[in-house]
Amino acid sequence: MNLHAIMIKFLVALVSFSALAVPAAAYSEYEIQGDLYTQHQVLWNAIKSVGVKAYLNPPGCKVLKKDGISGMYFPGGKYGGRLVVCQNNYNPQEGKAKVNWTEDDLNTLRHEAHHLVQDCRVGGFGDGKGSILFDKERLANFILSSGLSKSRVETIVSEYKTMDYENDEILMELEAFAAAKAVPAHIIAKKVVEFCSPHK
Repeated sequence: MNLHAIMIKFLVALVSFSALAVPAAAYSEYEIQGDLYTQHQVLWNAIKSVGVKAYLNPPGCKVLKKDGISGMYFPGGKYGGRLVVCQNNYNPQEGKAKVNWTEDDLNTLRHEAHHLVQDCRVGGFGDGKGSILFDKERLANFILSSGLSKSRVETIVSEYKTMDYENDEILMELEAFAAAKAVPAHIIAKKVVEFCSPHK
């Protein structure tokens, strides 16, 4: 069976979303700086400009990091419309809110920002509704062209099945992983503004 057929099989036969609720409050935010991070600063600003509450290393990261979670976007419920990034080098015991961004941190920001775009695809952000941006066949092609390997796709599917994610939610995760890998931050920023601006 070729990789495209395997992808279609995954996309059709995927399996619930149990978001860990993390209290959010006004935390100091590290503004991404330097030429290397300019696109990600644009993305961070775009997220905030549409009204999403974005948090960097809030106290809830202590819980998330124990579970190996680097970030979350909350599409609905009490914390709907909030985005959290927990940086790799953040250590809550040290009390430093500002740490250097790693490539993995930037990947997390792109991934969670894509979830925001998915949330805005149907209704507005924070309303608990969302959708993949592609139909299933185009999504399979997008995932293949993103550079995600077959083994990485299998791992993602397996991990989210273990967490009882539903089919549509696993599709959204696969799309977000592919977008984070293949789509530059400034393009995701444009999509955030396009899909999530109040005047859309």
